[in-house]
Amino acid sequence: MSEPKEMATERLKDIVLNIRLSSGDGKDRFQVEILKPGTDEVIRRFPPDESSKITASIKEMN
Repeated sequence: MSEPKEMATERLKDIVLNIRLSSGDGKDRFQVEILKPGTDEVIRRFPPDESSKITASIKEMN
């Protein structure tokens, strides 16, 4: 393993995150949500809510 990869692996080994898939607002798209363990607080969404709203607006224009 390369040194940067080893360093990253070592730092991340104790981090525990919960991941959840969400259907979001539409039937044809979903979001990946990263949750804080113990609280289920959403830390991050991929794609972000703003991106999903922009995508939906563009689809409505067509």
